[in-house]
Amino acid sequence: MSRPILATSSRTAGLALVAASVSLFAYRFANLDLVAFINDEPRFLAAARAQLDSGHWASASPLVGTLGISYGPTVLWFYGAVHWLFGPAPEAHIVAIGLMLTVAQVALAYVLTRAFGGGAGAFGLVAALIASSPYHFFWSRVAWDQAASICTASTVALLAMPGSVGWRRAVPIGLLLGLALSSHLMVLPFVALAFAVMALDLWRTPAKLALTWSVALAGALVVNVPYLLHLRATPLVPASSGSFALAAFFDFLVEPARVATMWRMDYHFDHVWPEFVAWAGALGDVFRAGAVPMALLAVLAALGLAVHIRSSEPHRRRLALMGLVGWLGYAAFYAALGLYRHPHYQWPIWWIIPVGVAGAVPWLRARWPRVGLAAACVVGAISLAHVAFIGAWMGYVRDHGGTPGIHYSTPLGEQRRLVELACGSSERTVLIDNQTAMFPHSLAYLVSGEPRCAGKQIELCRAPACPASSDGARLIVATYARQHYGWLEAR
Repeated sequence: MSRPILATSSRTAGLALVAASVSLFAYRFANLDLVAFINDEPRFLAAARAQLDSGHWASASPLVGTLGISYGPTVLWFYGAVHWLFGPAPEAHIVAIGLMLTVAQVALAYVLTRAFGGGAGAFGLVAALIASSPYHFFWSRVAWDQAASICTASTVALLAMPGSVGWRRAVPIGLLLGLALSSHLMVLPFVALAFAVMALDLWRTPAKLALTWSVALAGALVVNVPYLLHLRATPLVPASSGSFALAAFFDFLVEPARVATMWRMDYHFDHVWPEFVAWAGALGDVFRAGAVPMALLAVLAALGLAVHIRSSEPHRRRLALMGLVGWLGYAAFYAALGLYRHPHYQWPIWWIIPVGVAGAVPWLRARWPRVGLAAACVVGAISLAHVAFIGAWMGYVRDHGGTPGIHYSTPLGEQRRLVELACGSSERTVLIDNQTAMFPHSLAYLVSGEPRCAGKQIELCRAPACPASSDGARLIVATYARQHYGWLEAR
């Protein structure tokens, strides 16, 4: 009788994990007044709206990357469609891109479960790990350019499906790779890796390989025609990059595990991280230990990739090869470019840790059940700690009105309050002297979409560069209400 009881308990635990992961994904769309709206996001949304105003779809982004090359137009096309359907509100664009990212992540977790086995429990475990990542939580709540993350995860999901990759599967893979390239050129190594693993499957059948590659390449090129024409017509002045450093290579080697955990989340708090940790009380000690779950997940994922590198199943072999080569290759690529370790640079390879964990836990449970169960419990405990972190983070943002820095800043709801105050003024001309760390682009975009601002002249400035106020104009000085807080005070 013990086996049926254990089986029932296992199914119950699996379903509970699935329910928990679904709740975590749903929480991404709660409390939209607390979302970040910083600098790049309003610039993307303004450029997307300009497409509708001009009647011409963009061929490149207005933003320029670290190496001096403009980003592609993928996200502008997406936000242009969202704007046409739902209007200019940032919340509509945030929910739309967040849904795309979430669907891609859920699909990846599901396909990985099918690829490595483990049933509902394995799916819940991997999905909860992804959903509870504080970095993914943040990225699912900003109107940024997450196309690289969405497209690479979706490509991995397609490659994780059983059987060889034929030309039919190459059609969506090519389109996804093209959209990713037309978002950010940092996906170039990933594109090369995707073509390499397709060749690994099909090298014994050259004709099938040529057809599959041709279809995928054609899809990628078709999507990128506007961007390629833009690059051809635009003089490029690449910025200088650093030289390869071994220390930087090892630093980048742990970055995929970083974005799967809460390690180095002080990035999004800027100088108020100590205040947050103190505010969190006893949980603060857990948050300080973010390097521990990062190291545990990195080891577990590396094991999961290593044991499947010579699997008899082609799809498992593909995943293991992509994970290991991508992990090492991107660390070398970024180290050679001399880049700073911004977490969003991991968008092309964030999936490596979930892939490794999805491969490791069932493998361990099949050989050493107690060890496998312990590994699953460790992953679950890490996810639970992340849930506590996200809850405390949003509680801190609610209590403090955000942060007085640039990597989260004053949230959207509080910025709206300032704009509504300015546009609700009886004066036709209003000067907003922004004495905070907020970038002017966010306030300017909110002004442009606020109906009460129609017919008014709202000017953003910063003393002493603010123009002298004329008769009938109102000057609003925006400052932080308190030190270490993001709350705004207008006077």
